[in-house]
Amino acid sequence: MEFPYAADSCYLAHCYPYTYTDLKDDLDSLLTDPYRSQFVKKEIMCETKAGNSCYLLTVTDFSCRTRKKHVVVSSRVHPGESNASWMVKGLVDFITGDSKEAVGEGIFNFEGCKFHIRKCKESTGRVVMFRHFNIKNSFTMEATFCGTVKDM
Repeated sequence: MEFPYAADSCYLAHCYPYTYTDLKDDLDSLLTDPYRSQFVKKEIMCETKAGNSCYLLTVTDFSCRTRKKHVVVSSRVHPGESNASWMVKGLVDFITGDSKEAVGEGIFNFEGCKFHIRKCKESTGRVVMFRHFNIKNSFTMEATFCGTVKDM
């Protein structure tokens, strides 16, 4: 990498930034979409020390009155994890969409999952939730730029 001006400051990022403004814009777009908004409710869970709202987004079929299983998705738990925000944006766009894949089966690669706790992961949120609150199914959604082995 070459920098043509000696006095310049250059910043590099491993992922395109996802700002708080991006989040608010994406949530506003989601909540004003005639199709997607019928499955979404936004609440303010708490505020950060900086005064920014932390949102709780509920995605469900509100017309269904039977008891349902729940999935909790959390992201951006460490500063600078903008890639996690992009992943959750993609997940929310997908599960609120009207594609046949969004409601279909056979997409999840069960064989590609690991179901053991490594010592170096014992302090992670999913392990703590499992051990202290008996939440049995807590997983990490990983991303890769190298593709998948599902169809290999």
